[in-house]
Amino acid sequence: MNSWNITGRLVAEPDTSVTKTQVLITSLRIAVKKQYKNKETGQYDSDFFMLKSFNKTADYIKSYLNKGDMVEIEAIINNNNYVKNGEKVYQDAYIINKISKLVSGKKEGF
Repeated sequence: MNSWNITGRLVAEPDTSVTKTQVLITSLRIAVKKQYKNKETGQYDSDFFMLKSFNKTADYIKSYLNKGDMVEIEAIINNNNYVKNGEKVYQDAYIINKISKLVSGKKEGF
């Protein structure tokens, strides 16, 4: 089963576009705090992920989420592998199935 769950904070405003076939796409970047502190700085580091959503989920994100919001996401990972200059390039895309905005311990979402 291809299911990925992640909780993080939006680090930029969601970016929305429409394809030639009228499919709404919203991309967002989130920061996810690591569970351990950096040995050198004593601070928590973060990992950053770019995710995409389509149609109704994309519309929800565009309408209700902003930079700084904490979200809980259920996504799938798609391989977008391709050949460039004779070499195979491996690239993953994270596609949002469900997203919830976390507000004062409550979930509000699509």
